[in-house]
Amino acid sequence: MKSSWNVVSKKMPLQLLCQLLFVALVTCIASPAQAQQAPRPKPPSLPTRPPGEVGVSSAAALRPVHLKDLINEARNAAQILNQIGYDLTHKEHRVSLRVGGEYMVNNCLGIRVITGQFGLRLPPPKGTRTEGSAIVWDFNVDRVSLYGLRVRVRPNPGHLTKPCSFGKALDVGGAASNVRLELRIDPLLDIQQCRLLSIGMVRPKWRIGGLNLKPLQNDLDKAAKVMIEEALTLSSEVALTGPIQTTINRSLQIVGGECKVIAEGNVQ
Repeated sequence: MKSSWNVVSKKMPLQLLCQLLFVALVTCIASPAQAQQAPRPKPPSLPTRPPGEVGVSSAAALRPVHLKDLINEARNAAQILNQIGYDLTHKEHRVSLRVGGEYMVNNCLGIRVITGQFGLRLPPPKGTRTEGSAIVWDFNVDRVSLYGLRVRVRPNPGHLTKPCSFGKALDVGGAASNVRLELRIDPLLDIQQCRLLSIGMVRPKWRIGGLNLKPLQNDLDKAAKVMIEEALTLSSEVALTGPIQTTINRSLQIVGGECKVIAEGNVQ
């Protein structure tokens, strides 16, 4: 009787037989290793959040508070407010007219700005108060000199066929009296870092009591007041922001692990 090996070897090609033997050998070697391999651990499950619980956002982590709220906690709140207002009086502010601006009383009576700039120094504030979350300072300026202003005036007496056009350039000068400024700010603080987070809106409101610009005719006083008040507003929004930021940051200090607003002591 012939052996099965002889039968297989005669009927099966040698190359195919070698491939089958190699596959069988690899299977015998790999199977024990796979059997001994430890099962992979399951990834840790994320902790579940109880119903209704909300995560802390980055904005909430900053804990922004209004400057007014922090000042109200201080025993010398009035001195701190006066300190911020006092620091605005240290230098002269340059005020520029809005070039090309037109200020009309009616269709045939008004002023067009060519150029103009003047200086203004604020006195110490007359009063300080809080309204809502805002801090408000009141300043009174007795007199502001206004020189070097150049405008065009309508009507134009030199143009008989088109009297409602603007005339030639005219140099004007004079003074404004009883000038009042109401300055309103609402800064936000990061009390964790004890620093100014945002200055917010700096909202100055200027009002002029009396105005005398020569050689402008008196019926242009209303338009000229609006011209000067707008120039004061636009210039002070920029000029006053920097000093306010500097004073607030300088006044913030960590005392006993808490953020406090501390006055420098030179203003009562």
